Amino acid sequence: MSCLEAHIAMLTDAYPRLVAFARSKVGDALAEDIAQEAVMRLLRYRGIEDSQSLSLLLTIVHNVACTWVSRERRSSVWREELDAQDTPDAPRRDVGAPQIQECWRGLNERQREVLLLTEVKGLTEEQAGLVLGVSRSAVGAHRRAALERIKNVCGPRREAC
Repeated sequence: MSCLEAHIAMLTDAYPRLVAFARSKVGDALAEDIAQEAVMRLLRYRGIEDSQSLSLLLTIVHNVACTWVSRERRSSVWREELDAQDTPDAPRRDVGAPQIQECWRGLNERQREVLLLTEVKGLTEEQAGLVLGVSRSAVGAHRRAALERIKNVCGPRREAC
């Protein structure tokens, strides 16, 4: 058995354990997606040689799951705000809606695109970069600038619901 075959066999053997670990973090619906993402990240950034480390794979699964959970929490807040504005029969939150719209207009076009892709659509910074044709670091910079602006400029004026 060649070295490459041994690494692939190890990944194949470890995959059910990765899925089970991901399932404990995020539930059944996304466990396989997160395990696959972890394997792809290992292969993309570390290469096949580091695939022998099950603890590294489990750490990557944990990090991917945590990232997904935190992104889902943030995007659910955005979705609630957008849904509250879009549904005609829902009670309107007129106090917050103009402030949110004003704050949204205060961002530049690239910042709005980045927030829509990362926070609402749930794409990673790397995926958003591919969509926008910019680097992952540029997406991160636009995202941080937009969130900082929202926090500093729009946050203090916003009233609690």
